Amino acid sequence: PTIAPVKAAGALDVRVMDVGQGDGILIRGPEGKVVLVDAGHGSGGVKIAELCRRLGIERIDVAVLTHAHLDHMGGFLRVMERLEITEVVDPGFAHTGKTYRRLLKQIEASDVRYTVARQGMVIELGKGSRLVLLAPQDPLLRGTRSDANANSVVARLEYGDLCMVLTGDAELQTEERILRSGQRIRCPILKVAHHGSKYSSSERWLAEVKPSIAVISAGADNRYGHPAPETLRRLEAVGAMIYRTDLHGTVLVRTDGTKVMVVTENEAPGAHRAAAVP
Repeated sequence: PTIAPVKAAGALDVRVMDVGQGDGILIRGPEGKVVLVDAGHGSGGVKIAELCRRLGIERIDVAVLTHAHLDHMGGFLRVMERLEITEVVDPGFAHTGKTYRRLLKQIEASDVRYTVARQGMVIELGKGSRLVLLAPQDPLLRGTRSDANANSVVARLEYGDLCMVLTGDAELQTEERILRSGQRIRCPILKVAHHGSKYSSSERWLAEVKPSIAVISAGADNRYGHPAPETLRRLEAVGAMIYRTDLHGTVLVRTDGTKVMVVTENEAPGAHRAAAVP
């Protein structure tokens, strides 16, 4: 893609938030529709809600919970306390975690619409932009290293000529299933799966996606060693410019459907400070 300044008006904004060791992605469509993909741990939810306040966002139109691990969904309760949410979409994968059960009870007790995510679903964002779900699909994957991760919501975010793949904590089996399905995955921008874990971002997957820009959400000095050195090598091998929340802070990807601009919170190697983040 052409990396150049992009005007905020009519643009699609994707903020991969620095929520520590977790995922929290705030998307604002060209007509103002807001989608939140994951919300980090509890403190991540507070940070996301504060950012929404600064941006003048009072409502999340769709909250996508990629899977029920705490580093992705632990902050949703904090977000629900502070912002109106119209709809929650999640994989419907049975999980016994206390926080997840509390979240489901809170959704049931409120006016929030609940939808089970499945391949082929489309979330419209206005002006032709949309989020197309690539996974999970029935039957759900079983017997993997982590079934919760393997059944993550994976989606392709489209606007004009550009797109971005959002991967949750997808596993190698998730990638293989999507590749076999023949769905369109070639996109210049990739949110790297599972914080850059070695258990995803296979050579075959990256060869098909062929990202020019890769964003990794990981906590500084996390105990898992994310991102894994072998994942970074695979990303470098396909020529991707790598942005990391543990180094760059929150990463804003803005596109008008033709050009893309990447703006980082912190100065770090490879950072693009094309413009101030409004």
